[in-house]
Amino acid sequence: MKQELYLIGTIDFDLQGPQRLEKWLHRLKPDQVTIDMDQERVNEIENTRLLSIFPHGLENLYQRLKKSCTDLHPGTAKKMLRNIGYDYHHAATYCALPGRELILTTHQNVGKSNTFMDTSSRYSRKELEIKLAKSPPELQQEVENIYQGAWPELENESQTVAFMKSRDFSAEQTIRKCSGKVVHVGGLRHIFWDEYPNLYQRLRNLNPTRIKLNEADQL
Repeated sequence: MKQELYLIGTIDFDLQGPQRLEKWLHRLKPDQVTIDMDQERVNEIENTRLLSIFPHGLENLYQRLKKSCTDLHPGTAKKMLRNIGYDYHHAATYCALPGRELILTTHQNVGKSNTFMDTSSRYSRKELEIKLAKSPPELQQEVENIYQGAWPELENESQTVAFMKSRDFSAEQTIRKCSGKVVHVGGLRHIFWDEYPNLYQRLRNLNPTRIKLNEADQL
C-alpha cells in the first residue's frame, strides 16, 4: 500500500502544543500515527497524568517540582505539568478511534527519558530552571522563536547528536514499515535541524511533507 507521510516537528515546552497537535491530527486524519517515544516514557506520562487527576494532584506535583527548582513561575510550571506528554496523549486519544493505530518508534531505552519532574533527563537542571522562571508569554515567545529557526545552543553537542541519530535510526526503520496515510510526531530538531542527517533527510525518498507544529495556527 502506498504511503503518504507527514512529519510534524514539536517542542516539548510549547504551551499551545496540545491544541496545535489536535488540530493537525484532525485535519490530516492519518491511518497511523508514529511517535518518537518508548514504552518506559509512555508509562511515566500515564503515571504523571494519573497523579494529576487526584484531588490536589496538580498542586502536589507543583510542590514537588518547586523543591527541585528554586525559582519558578507558578503559572508556567503548572501549565507545563498539565502538558507533560501532550504529544503522546493527543496521539493516543486520536488513535483510540476505530481504524487508527498508534506506533512507538523507539523500542529500546535509547538515552534517558525526559520528564519535567526528572532533572536527570536530557534537559539539564540549569535549562529547566531557566524555562520555569519565565512567564507563560515569555516562554511561549521563546518557543515561537525556535520554530522560526532561532536554535538554542546544545550542551554536549556531540553527545546529543549521537543520541538523536540513534532515535532517528529507530524511527526510520519503523516508519518505512508503515502504510497508508502516516503522521510521525517527533522533536523539531529531528525534522528541521540541518546540522546533521536528520529524520527528514533519511526519509527523503518517501517524499515526506514536514510540518512545524505552530503552523496549525494557520489552519
